[in-house]
Amino acid sequence: MSARQRDPGQIGVLVVALAAVVALAIQGLVQVTDVIIDHARAQSVADAVALAVASNRPDVIPALVGGVNATLASLDDRDGDVIVQVRIGSSSATARATTNW
Repeated sequence: MSARQRDPGQIGVLVVALAAVVALAIQGLVQVTDVIIDHARAQSVADAVALAVASNRPDVIPALVGGVNATLASLDDRDGDVIVQVRIGSSSATARATTNW
């Protein structure tokens, strides 16, 4: 009896195990990608909000924040120096703008 005839199920087990490893790797990659995208969006929104406040246009903040389901964590406007922190998901970003050129 050859090895081929004795163990016909081994390849099936290996294929299932390999498929599980690949699926877990893909899931991890998707989660990491989501965090990276959330951070990039949070930074964009933080930059835009800081510039809006520095440009004396706070009326556009709800549209900027609401457009990507962001949370305005903090907004500090002192003497023309604006510091903004925005959160999206588990990511946060900070931006600074000034009205003093």
